[in-house]
Amino acid sequence: MYTLYKLNQADLNENFLQALQLLFSGKTIEISVREVDAANESTDIWQAIQRFRQSMNPTDYP
Repeated sequence: MYTLYKLNQADLNENFLQALQLLFSGKTIEISVREVDAANESTDIWQAIQRFRQSMNPTDYP
């Protein structure tokens, strides 16, 4: 599974890490971080949410 998050550094908090732990429970993950241009931020986040919704399987979240 591939998931892309675009967020501000201030949002990298314990809640975000807990969400990652839940989403990838029992799996080995790779985390990559890079700086991005915020010019298209409003449309990019909605595209990321849509990709997540399309790829999620409700049975993965008991």
